[in-house]
Amino acid sequence: MTFLSEQWQNFSAPYRATWNDLASARNISPFNAFQGHNLTRYRNFLAPSVTWPTAETGAKAFGGGWDVRGGIRQIEVDLIVNVLNDQWGYNLYHVTASDLQPTWSDLFGVLPSLGVGTFTFYWPQKTPGTYWITFSAFTTAGRSFLPTAGWKSAVVTG
Repeated sequence: MTFLSEQWQNFSAPYRATWNDLASARNISPFNAFQGHNLTRYRNFLAPSVTWPTAETGAKAFGGGWDVRGGIRQIEVDLIVNVLNDQWGYNLYHVTASDLQPTWSDLFGVLPSLGVGTFTFYWPQKTPGTYWITFSAFTTAGRSFLPTAGWKSAVVTG
């Protein structure tokens, strides 16, 4: 919800206006239509969309690598974007072993990537141990890409 709320604040009037029809049909505000629709998409393991209706199109960014570091009660994830294309962000997942396929309940963060550069996400973690991290990219039009970068581990100390 935080990612969606923060992104809504950055949208120009034409992007916000695309949600008016869905909002009118449900008798809610355009913001609530945007939040509700995209949270339902997340629940169904689909990417959010900037506009209504969701087109599920676009090309993901070309990456320049990624890194995961553990520390005292936190994990830091760095993702490097060299060419942006239509990408809007990354869904970040953790599982207990590197051979598991992530599910919706494994999602621990969303990292916006609205430009070229290095993007960092800090995940507070109170429980010491080893955490396996991966990510999937998604576009502004709601197209998801399966995690393809493999897994990296981080050790949290306490």
